[in-house]
Amino acid sequence: MSAAMQRLLLTYARRFNKRTGRSGCLFRERFERRSLDTDRQVMEAVRSVHANPQDAGINLIERYPWSSFAEHLRVYDGDEADATRVFSDPSCVLELFGSAKAFIAYSLSTPDGGDPAMRDLVEMELERRAFADELAKGCGVALQGVKAAPPAQRNIVILGLRDAGFTVRQIERYTGISKSTASRIVRARARTAVRTDDSLG
Repeated sequence: MSAAMQRLLLTYARRFNKRTGRSGCLFRERFERRSLDTDRQVMEAVRSVHANPQDAGINLIERYPWSSFAEHLRVYDGDEADATRVFSDPSCVLELFGSAKAFIAYSLSTPDGGDPAMRDLVEMELERRAFADELAKGCGVALQGVKAAPPAQRNIVILGLRDAGFTVRQIERYTGISKSTASRIVRARARTAVRTDDSLG
């Protein structure tokens, strides 16, 4: 990641300097990278990125043209024509909120620690993780041990979490199992169910 970002920023700085006739450093500070391990951290990061132009006094969150905020709203609202033209894929973020109204309210609120919505999100995250851990233990393995469990046991936990309403991305965060592996297991069961229905029909 560091090497890729260095190449990207260096290339951009050189081209920008050449086009504008300037010289020297273009970016004041190194890029920052953090691991986002919970839904709350992802939601906070999204809010922070969207709020940057407003915090800098450049423009309001909802009016800044170079933000993905509008893309999130268009994709969530199901505007297929607009959705095909977006630069990012906001679906993984939007599924955390449950509704466009919740996404807007959270994005435009301030993270002051006293926000009741924030407390609710913390409690929801704790409850969700506790439920996932209980489900895994019911299958004979701790949540953090699912990744190293035998494939049959691992698959039972993944499918149990999926049946309980967890998204593939949440399963990835809670178990450490890659999104592609979790998706493959879920799809394999769906194919088996279709074959079973076909043979009975």
